[in-house]
Amino acid sequence: MLLALDTGNSNLVAGLMDDNGNVVRETRTATGELLTKDGAEKALEIFAEFSVSGCILCSVVPSADEPLIQAVKDQFCVEVLRVGPDLDTGLTFNVKDPYTIGQDLIAGAVGAVSLYGAPAIIFDLGTASTCCLVGKGSVYEGHLIYPGIRTGLDAQAAHCAKLPDIDLVPPESFVGKTTLDAMNSGALYSNASMIDGLTRRARRELHDSNITPVLTGGFAKLIAPLCEESVHLEEDLIPKGLFVLFEKNRTH
Repeated sequence: MLLALDTGNSNLVAGLMDDNGNVVRETRTATGELLTKDGAEKALEIFAEFSVSGCILCSVVPSADEPLIQAVKDQFCVEVLRVGPDLDTGLTFNVKDPYTIGQDLIAGAVGAVSLYGAPAIIFDLGTASTCCLVGKGSVYEGHLIYPGIRTGLDAQAAHCAKLPDIDLVPPESFVGKTTLDAMNSGALYSNASMIDGLTRRARRELHDSNITPVLTGGFAKLIAPLCEESVHLEEDLIPKGLFVLFEKNRTH
């Protein structure tokens, strides 16, 4: 089985995948707990009963990489394949420096193209939200990075005395009838509208009406139903992309 590791700014998402690329077990660990080898080993304990034959890692937190890689080697006796543009990705990179692209963006793009083909626009709604654009011929055209929904709400609560911290829930209406409802609707509908708008702009930029929008990340499930565009929700997009990358680059 393949151990697919996605280290984000807030959490490590570790998924165990079968030979068909399905996630059979998944766990989340706060990224801050991975900074020591003991912490990294504890995060992987849930997989101890399984036969892990390979591992692939994408990470946006370099300080967590080495403890996690060492924990994998010690517990499962396998090498860790790290995501980067030097792998066989199936993509062509039309950017100034492919090595500055977030590893999660590469994994997400590979996952989306494997599921829906190109062109595609991929939104990953996390601590920092991202939008990457893959054109015809699987050309990675570039990406946008902007504050995530939770990040925006935290900043709002910190700087606005009468606007408290809130937990996001499916909105009852487009406009709120109370301050809390208004904050909730504002956060969710503004992000849904951003996805709609960026998708339409991408179609104009590439002169292609067939661009497929794909959503993933922690808030995607809340946002997807609010979009006017027909979007594809893929909560396991990153592990699916990691599976494809591992299969393309594994040494038999």
